[in-house]
Amino acid sequence: MKILLYNPDNGVTRNFMPHLWMFLLQTITPPGHEVLLVDGNAQAMNERQLVQFIKENGVTLVGIGAMTRMAAKAYRMADAIRAAGITVVMGGPHVTEVPDEALGRDGGPRRYRLSVGCW
Repeated sequence: MKILLYNPDNGVTRNFMPHLWMFLLQTITPPGHEVLLVDGNAQAMNERQLVQFIKENGVTLVGIGAMTRMAAKAYRMADAIRAAGITVVMGGPHVTEVPDEALGRDGGPRRYRLSVGCW
């Protein structure tokens, strides 16, 4: 399986510290899977560009982690990826704090599988 771990840009500045969750998950992924990393703060992409990258690289699973200030962009990117037929899982501080939002239990659509508390 080819997996993409994606961290959206923070929408404020390009000055950032790398998010270690991506490197940790890449390291502990079982052999036989390839894990690609994209941090939007280092490599900015819009929805179309990210979906194109995913298709060009044969990615079959995308993991998105986001802090609250990145949540709106994370959801937009996830919607675009899912519309392209790719499975998306979400985690990170925002989803861990408000899992009902991503699961649609707050009245919105249920769109995502979660990895709550894991990354």
